[in-house]
Order: sequence, then C-alpha cells, then structure tokens
Amino acid sequence: MKNRKLELSIGFNPRIEMIFILLICLIFLSCNESPQLEFDEKTFYREWAAWNAQGLADYSIVTKYELYWPRTGYSIYRIMVKDNEFVKPAEFIESDGYVNFFLLSILDAYNWIENLYEQHKNQRGFIRIVYNTDFHYPEFIDINLPPARYSPIVLGRGAVYLSEFTLLAPETEE
Repeated sequence: MKNRKLELSIGFNPRIEMIFILLICLIFLSCNESPQLEFDEKTFYREWAAWNAQGLADYSIVTKYELYWPRTGYSIYRIMVKDNEFVKPAEFIESDGYVNFFLLSILDAYNWIENLYEQHKNQRGFIRIVYNTDFHYPEFIDINLPPARYSPIVLGRGAVYLSEFTLLAPETEE
C-alpha cells in the first residue's frame, strides 16, 4: 500500500483559507486594543498649577458653550468671580434656547475637565485644550466623547470658549 497523505481542508482554496485566517487574526487583535482618550494630562495639570500659583481671585469672563452633536445649540454668559466664588446671577448674553450651560469659574472649568477625563479615560474620544499663555486658563476646550446617560452636559461633540478675561480690582474694606 502506498502512503497517503492525510490532508485537512475545509474545502476552500488554500489562498482563501489563508486570507480567512489572517482576517480572523486581525479582528482578534483589534478587539484586544484598549480604547484611549486623547488628553494631554501633563500639560493640563501644569497649566492648572500655573493658574493657581497666580492667586487670581477677582475676575470676569465670558463663557460660550457649543453643542455640535447629537443636536446643535449654544449659550453665552458672562460670569463674575470675587474671592474665587461665583457671583450670582450670571449675565445672560445669548442662547438658542436648547443649551443653557455655563461654567461658574476658571476653577470650575478645571474641575469639570478633570471629571470628564476621569469618567471617559478608558473610552475613545478626545479632550483638546488651548490655554491662555498669559493667565494659564483654558481658552478653548474641544470635546468629543461618547454619549453618557449620567453626563447631561456633554452629549457627544461640543466646545467651550472662555474669552474676554478681565481682572477686577479687589474690594477693599474701609
């Protein structure tokens, strides 16, 4: 008797089998990647520390929040901060009626960004920030995060602008 080679095949062309196996391997490898949030944590904490080191406690600033997805909308407010505390009420400037959001202070902005980062750091998306070079506050915060039921402020894609920063003279006691 002649030795017969035992061939294992699923009945496809060997090239197709190889392509199929490679495709399965690629799918498996891509599933093992852990999602990463794009966020410059080192610069964020360095700028926050630089902001705090200045000891600025009395200022006004305009906050503009824009929502791009899943619906578009915006709101613009001027806030005043005295002794590092938000002074009520915020000055309403403009809104489309859908979005009604503003940050209470620059410290509030830093805390809000940190909370967003902590909630979403293991998900895909980004938080990109442009800082004011003179005073070290975030002038522009570009956000693209997965929608979250527990975060009514960021529902996908949005941005926050902080502008018209004005130092106020501290009140003196007489």
